Amino acid sequence: MSLLDFYRGWRVLFFFLLGAWLVEKWWVRQLRGGLRLRRETRFTWAQVGDSIEERFTLENHTFVPALWVEVRDQSTFLRAPQSRVTGVPGRGRARWTVRHTCTRRGLFTLGPTTVATGGPLGLLPLRLTFPEYRTLLVTPPVVPLPPIAIAAGGRAGRGRARVAALEPTVSAAGVRPYAPGESMRHVHWPTSARRDALYVRRFESTPSSDWWLLLDLEARAHIEEGEASTLEYAITLTASLAARGLAEGHAVGLSARGRKLVWLPPAGSALQRQRILHHLALVEAGEYPLRLILARLQKALPSDTSLVLITANAEGEWLPALLPLVRRGLRPTVLLVDGRDFGGDAAPEKVLSALAALGIRAHLIPRSLLERPEAAPGRGGRWQWKTTPLGRAIPDMPEDIRWREA
Repeated sequence: MSLLDFYRGWRVLFFFLLGAWLVEKWWVRQLRGGLRLRRETRFTWAQVGDSIEERFTLENHTFVPALWVEVRDQSTFLRAPQSRVTGVPGRGRARWTVRHTCTRRGLFTLGPTTVATGGPLGLLPLRLTFPEYRTLLVTPPVVPLPPIAIAAGGRAGRGRARVAALEPTVSAAGVRPYAPGESMRHVHWPTSARRDALYVRRFESTPSSDWWLLLDLEARAHIEEGEASTLEYAITLTASLAARGLAEGHAVGLSARGRKLVWLPPAGSALQRQRILHHLALVEAGEYPLRLILARLQKALPSDTSLVLITANAEGEWLPALLPLVRRGLRPTVLLVDGRDFGGDAAPEKVLSALAALGIRAHLIPRSLLERPEAAPGRGGRWQWKTTPLGRAIPDMPEDIRWREA
């Protein structure tokens, strides 16, 4: 009789486990068809130092609750995958927001995402993959620069008048209707009062020469790797200088040769700033020497162009290739990043002396230039404010900030 009871106990255990397994399988099947993950972001691009927000929404379209859910983020934007454990009731949803700080430039993906869950007993694990992703372009930071004198193009420093110069002269050529976002100090109040609408003074543009920024991307010229390197420092310097040149009314172009060639002819529009930043976000060091780039520029640059060379190469073998450009009337400006601040041992004094002997303006750029508190990239977001003609302060967003789904 006891033996019979023993077998009855095994049968009870067997049917209990079988029933639990069937319930678990049915539970997991419901979750497989009922769980949906949606991730949204506000921006499609940012600068190094900016903070971006992502909103995750995990929805359960079945009445079976997901007692435990692990959401694992596989974004290339992250240095390592991140996960979050939560739960979702039946016919319910869970929502949370994640904030990231952009620490490096490049093109990244936000997504894909994997979700791990299972039934109440954990007998049958369930893994779901959501392949949707959104690309995020992180551009180099644009920081305020101290005065850096750039030699004007042309033999006598002449320039050419530019219609779209951003900095007007003191000579007014008339009035025109006010455009939103313009400075109120240019409003011509007598005309505005007479016509019952805002009018601003129309200025004659100042003569300015084009700026052609030449960034040296030869790998052997740079020291260290990662964010704390002469390469990243030179890229940030180039981005900041381009923004300054455009703000001063210059048409700015960019040339760089790393793994790929970047060739942007000078232009003076706001779109040119975005083009330059986007290209600088993607450049990588290569093996193409600076002297060959200078040789190719000899016939490509007009004599009234200001050539700005940004390099960390203190060896000076590129100097002979710079001489033909000087003979053609160009007046280059060399910004030499001091590699000693990054652990290098090459002394730049020899190159600086040779440039001074040739009459070429040069600046030695220390590492501390972009590490001043006022030059720190990013300000906790990209919110800016502008004042309306009526004196009201409103947020000025660079783009629509509605949540966008991948």
